[in-house]
Amino acid sequence: MYIADIIIKSLDDLPIAIIEIKNREPLSEEIALELKQKILSHKYLPEYFIVLSQNTGFLWKISNNEFLDKPYKFSMKDIINKYFPKINTDKRLREDDLELIVSQWLNENMFKEKDEIEENEKFLLDSGFLDAIKNGVIRAQARI
Repeated sequence: MYIADIIIKSLDDLPIAIIEIKNREPLSEEIALELKQKILSHKYLPEYFIVLSQNTGFLWKISNNEFLDKPYKFSMKDIINKYFPKINTDKRLREDDLELIVSQWLNENMFKEKDEIEENEKFLLDSGFLDAIKNGVIRAQARI
């Protein structure tokens, strides 16, 4: 059994994405890859796997239980500033606080039209992530 920080599920209760919040300074691709290895031990993988800190995020697309290519690497700074504009960027957020911000960001993006996506979030379209999570359900601390 694996408990993810956030899971997005379809209306049929199937996992679409696993999101792990690891607010380390800095979050490197190597650390994200270690978390990815934990996920590989499960029989059923969702379509997407994301690892986030308040600075950086990595998004992998998964097909036929295989991770495809390199992850999309993106900055979280604009996203954090949108939901928490008065943050002191020298201070680390608690993972619980970051989880709330990420949940709000994901929830908002589930209902956006493609032309409403901001330039710094275009990777969500390019990866197919936004189409996959349309009408999904966000669950925190959920079992896979």
